[in-house]
Amino acid sequence: MTIDTLQIYEQLRSSSLPDEAAKGIANVIKNVTETDLANKRDVALIQKDIEQVRSELTQKIEQVRSELTQKIEQVRSELTQKIEQVRAELTQKIELGNMELRRDMESMRAGLLKWMAAMLVTQAVVIAAIVKLI
Repeated sequence: MTIDTLQIYEQLRSSSLPDEAAKGIANVIKNVTETDLANKRDVALIQKDIEQVRSELTQKIEQVRSELTQKIEQVRSELTQKIEQVRAELTQKIELGNMELRRDMESMRAGLLKWMAAMLVTQAVVIAAIVKLI
């Protein structure tokens, strides 16, 4: 942005300001606008910087997304393996429990058969004794 300091000077002089005051005010306006105000070039540079930052952020976001996806898949795989391991251990324990239950049932059956056989023998003896008495 260019400032026409001569025009500013002439306008100030036409409003009856002294020559030195008009020059001073025109120079102050020129200095302020050249150093403190943004111009089209400054805005273009800022827009370029913003686009660069946006691009870098997009890349970093994609990188983080990719890393998170990999970690999620890794955790999912580990969980699946652990679930299968626990399932296998439970199945094994159930099978062992079933085997123990069958063994206990066989033991009970054998004990029951012995008890029943003893009862039959006792009953036969009692019947034989009753038959002898009669």
